[in-house]
Amino acid sequence: MGVMKDLQIQEENEKWEKSRRGKNNRKRGNSIELSVAKTIGGKRVGMFGGKVDVENDHLQFQVKSGSAFPERIWSLLQSIEYRTDRLRGVVHVSAEGSGIKRRALVTFDLEEYLNDKPSR
Repeated sequence: MGVMKDLQIQEENEKWEKSRRGKNNRKRGNSIELSVAKTIGGKRVGMFGGKVDVENDHLQFQVKSGSAFPERIWSLLQSIEYRTDRLRGVVHVSAEGSGIKRRALVTFDLEEYLNDKPSR
């Protein structure tokens, strides 16, 4: 067999592993998108290749998952006392320099937003 044959076999095994990981990750991502779609009473549209993964009549989401879950933001959100008549949220504001318009994002707990939001 020889060293070259062993290297060739190892390379083929690595290609197969990468391909399998890619398929598993895609399946997991699709499953998460479907879960979010069910949660918001919407539908999954990410398979059409656009920037929106999930939508309903009033919301559009791009769904991200993985190990980079923002624990700091989650802990800030959880530190706010829960009240049934108020929606907890965290506002993220950029700290740009003078003359540069600030950007801002709001983060809510999805379940709280959908289930416990105050009447509008």
